[in-house]
Amino acid sequence: PRQLLLGAHAGAVGETPAVFLMLGAVYLFARGVITPTIPVFSVAFVALFSFLFGVDVPTALLGGGVLLAVIFILPDRNLAPHGFLGRVAYSAAFALLTVVLRRYAVAKEGVYFAVLTVNLIRPLFDALPEFRKREEK
Repeated sequence: PRQLLLGAHAGAVGETPAVFLMLGAVYLFARGVITPTIPVFSVAFVALFSFLFGVDVPTALLGGGVLLAVIFILPDRNLAPHGFLGRVAYSAAFALLTVVLRRYAVAKEGVYFAVLTVNLIRPLFDALPEFRKREEK
């Protein structure tokens, strides 16, 4: 895990130094650019689903593009659902797709396929009456 945290492993540019990605998240939270809802729930769901599917949790979180996606891509104001429950469901869908694709697909980097898929179905999270009713209260 220390090698993954410090980026001392092979990977795409920008996704290997997990410590720098986490510092970037703290900066974005402090500046109010993003809210912590999607990143926190996404990381928690990735950890949960990784554990349930028998994947090494530190490797699932720190290796690959999970942190890059949950900090810089998913919380984009133009892409993320508007309601709290929609954001939680969005995070859970992303995490489940990521873990399943990484575990069972030929392409081991399922993060970006998961990002594309949840962004395709993102309007459903705002359109569901259950989510809208909760936000109106």
